[in-house]
Amino acid sequence: MHIRSFVAAALAATLAVPALAGAQAKKPAPAAKPAAQPARTAPAAPARSARSAQQGLSVGGFLGYEMGDLDGLMLRFDGEMQIQALSPQLMLSGVGSVGYTRFTADIPFGDITWNVFKLIPAARVTMPVSPELSLYGDGGLGLYHGRGTAEISFPGLPSSSSSSSTTGILMRLGVGAFYKLNPKTRLAGSLEIDPYLSGDADTTNFTIMAGVMMDL
Repeated sequence: MHIRSFVAAALAATLAVPALAGAQAKKPAPAAKPAAQPARTAPAAPARSARSAQQGLSVGGFLGYEMGDLDGLMLRFDGEMQIQALSPQLMLSGVGSVGYTRFTADIPFGDITWNVFKLIPAARVTMPVSPELSLYGDGGLGLYHGRGTAEISFPGLPSSSSSSSTTGILMRLGVGAFYKLNPKTRLAGSLEIDPYLSGDADTTNFTIMAGVMMDL
């Protein structure tokens, strides 16, 4: 009896092994872990463009020296407004300038003074060369009005004076540079040739100026 019971139990165990193996095979395989997502890289910084160099309306003032047949100190106020980008690196702007120059000269037994007022609209093309530095070129055509006075004093005689005025067309051709001190303030320097095209002031003058522009 014991042997038969042992044989029966062994036979039952032998038959149960394949059944257990089949049950294990039928179990669903564990779900695969999702693949790791690649790390996102930060987008590359966009290349610096003319539009990012300055924005909108700017105003400023310049102080300089104008040289020609007569020499004198010059004061100018500018308003600059962007018009459109000509390319990723070139910005076209419109500039309105109001200027004043006081010319003086010594003559035998006297002196001459000329006060010249200028109103010049101009086109400006600006090109940034670094985050702080930009170069520009100007070209404009406007009006000037000048009034001159000559004072004459001969020894032993009463002094005398005479005056005259003239109005004409003035051209401005210039190059310059801006240096950005902060997001709103730029230092400026320029060299210009100013041909007086009509009126009594028949001359071509050279101007050197420095100033400050504020972005609004």
